[in-house]
Amino acid sequence: MTAVQYSACPIFPGEVEDYYCTDCHTPCSGLALLVGPHTGHSRLPLLHAAEYMPATLRRQAHTLQQQIREEYTLPKEAHCSSLHSTLQHLQEEREQKKLQLERLQQELCELDVKIDTAAQACATALCHWSQRRSGFVRKAQLLLHGADALAKTVGLCERNSHSRRRSGLHTVVSPPITTSDMDSAPAASPDATPTDAAALSPQTIRTIAKELSEVQQLLMHPLHFLEKETEEEQNPQWISRFLGDEGLLLSEKDIEKKQGLSRQSKNTSSSTSIPSDSRIVLERMITTQKEPKKQTLSSAENYPIDGNNNNNNNNNNNNNNNNFDDNDDSDDDSDDDHDDKDARSAAHRQRWRHDIKRRERILREGLNRCLLSETLQKRRTTTSSLSVGMGVAGDETDVNDISSSSNNSGGSVHEVVSQLLRRHTAKNTINPQPSNHQRYLFYSPDWEEDQ
Repeated sequence: MTAVQYSACPIFPGEVEDYYCTDCHTPCSGLALLVGPHTGHSRLPLLHAAEYMPATLRRQAHTLQQQIREEYTLPKEAHCSSLHSTLQHLQEEREQKKLQLERLQQELCELDVKIDTAAQACATALCHWSQRRSGFVRKAQLLLHGADALAKTVGLCERNSHSRRRSGLHTVVSPPITTSDMDSAPAASPDATPTDAAALSPQTIRTIAKELSEVQQLLMHPLHFLEKETEEEQNPQWISRFLGDEGLLLSEKDIEKKQGLSRQSKNTSSSTSIPSDSRIVLERMITTQKEPKKQTLSSAENYPIDGNNNNNNNNNNNNNNNNFDDNDDSDDDSDDDHDDKDARSAAHRQRWRHDIKRRERILREGLNRCLLSETLQKRRTTTSSLSVGMGVAGDETDVNDISSSSNNSGGSVHEVVSQLLRRHTAKNTINPQPSNHQRYLFYSPDWEEDQ
């Protein structure tokens, strides 16, 4: 029985790679599946993957081999051979027409155009199949990487970080895994985590070794073939051999330029422009950058009790609002100006209501203090007529002082105070000693109406 070897997670210290990501074909930790680079990927426990994934990799290798043959090798040979034969036929015909240049000059020019078109199509085909080849190379390398990871998991071979060297698209494939690796495999690596270790039977180990070896054998030849073609493309003679030595045909620089244009077109197609709705939202956000300044100014205003100071503040606020209106008219659109004016007028009305209510509350408190002081003074004095007269005079003086400070607060409050004073004076002249209960009943309905 061989214990499964778990490696430490290189991303999250303290975690072990006890899962196998089927999308990336690599071991990973549970934390990497939750918040790491493997989030949202399919996964299996590493023990189950080591037992069942080799067969899956073998099937995928068979499928990939057949797919490379059917979708790349045969179509590429047919396509390129047809283009090459067409190009060769046109070149031969052009050489024949050269001998009849004096009589067939027009026909020669037409064939030159056809040759250029065919060469362009051939270069485009080479770029296309080169990209397809790169995709198949990556898939084959991915499967081999998964096979190496599973072989390391079951202890068939020790992974070496420098076992794969990359030079362009060239990859050095590790030698195939054989069943003899099972006997020479170590029982456990010193840096492997012993927790949650499970054992596999020798029969299972042999099956795994056989399947992984078959995976590498299946992919060895196609990968070598694809890498050889990649190396041949780096040779300038390959282009001249395929396209010919004529000056009108494309050179290697032209093909590289065309590949760069194709990549650039893909990048430009992926980066789409900003939609119209998003642009409108951005413009509104830019125009509203000036609004916090207005809000801070309006929120920092105080509402003093004195009417003159309040009028001065209101005038200053109106001037500031006018200045803001001028700035908005020069910067914003007509719709934004209309909305800003409505908001400012609503804020001004709200401040005015708040100021009126505050003045009414202050007037009521002053009247209450006058009435209470008058009542206490009447209880302390012995002579009723003199004390009542003095109390009425004091009440009128105090109330008049309070009412004079609120002339600018609004006509309704001033009229209410005047009416209260007139009724209070008439009441005192008829009945010089009213009770406290009557005084409070006299003013309570008016207070309720104001509230």
